[in-house]
Amino acid sequence: MPYKNYLYPALKKDLDRSLGYLTDCFNDEFEGTFLVALRDVVLAYGGVAKIAKAAGLNRESLYKVLSKGGNPEVNTLRKILGALKMKIEFVKA
Repeated sequence: MPYKNYLYPALKKDLDRSLGYLTDCFNDEFEGTFLVALRDVVLAYGGVAKIAKAAGLNRESLYKVLSKGGNPEVNTLRKILGALKMKIEFVKA
């Protein structure tokens, strides 16, 4: 069974799991890991078209941002996370 068949329902069902997944991937040493995780969360929460609309973004632009070579601006990231009802917070390391 592909991992996405388990991952997407688990992410959608448990907000804390989604937040932990994004946090772990953000802290990963490999560039791009966070964008893969963000794409997984976007897909779990209804897909690119739904999240793009909620974020006030063009669907094609969101696909590009979440692609392997994507490099979202901070404002775009805020919009995506806002549509997911999430935000970034900084804590002491």
